[in-house]
Amino acid sequence: MKTFFRFYGWSSAFALVALAVSFWLGYQSGGTLGAGVSLLFTALMLGILETSLSFDNAVVNAKILETMPPFWRKMFLTIGILIAVFGMRIVFPIVIVWLVSSLPFDAVLAMTWQDPHAFQKIIIDQNVVISGFGGAFLWMVFFRFFFDPHKDIHWVPGLERNMSRLGRLEGVWVV
Repeated sequence: MKTFFRFYGWSSAFALVALAVSFWLGYQSGGTLGAGVSLLFTALMLGILETSLSFDNAVVNAKILETMPPFWRKMFLTIGILIAVFGMRIVFPIVIVWLVSSLPFDAVLAMTWQDPHAFQKIIIDQNVVISGFGGAFLWMVFFRFFFDPHKDIHWVPGLERNMSRLGRLEGVWVV
C-alpha cells in the first residue's frame, strides 16, 4: 500500500479534490443534491475517459521515446506534456472557435467564462467544419501508417503490403 501512495498519492488526492469540487459546483449551480451528483458523475466519467486515452497515448509515446536521445526525451516529456494537456485541452478549443467565428480573439477568450453557452453554440454550429478537419487529419494518420514502406508487421497482409509498396512514392499518403 505504501508503494501505491508513493506513486499515486498526489494524483489520487488531486482526483478526489477535483471530484469534490465538481459535486460542489453542481450543487451550487443546480441547488439540488441531484445536480451535484450529476456533475460529479460527469467529471468521473470524463476522468475515466481521459485516463484510458492517456494509457493509449503512453504506449505510442513509449515507442517514440525509446528512439530519442536523453535530451529530447526530457523535452518531449516536459514541453510535450504541457502542450498536450494545456494546449490541446484549453488553447486549441479557443483557437478553433476564434478561427470559425468572426469574433476577435479577446472576445472568444472572455466568452469561455462569461458566456460558455455562446461558446458551445459556435462549436455546435461549426460541427461540420471542425469534424471535417479532424476527420481529414485522422485519414492522413491512417494513410501514413498503411503507406509506410519501412514497417515489418502487417495486420492485413495482402492490403498492407501493396499499400506499403505505394508508400515508396514521396508524399503518397497526402494524396
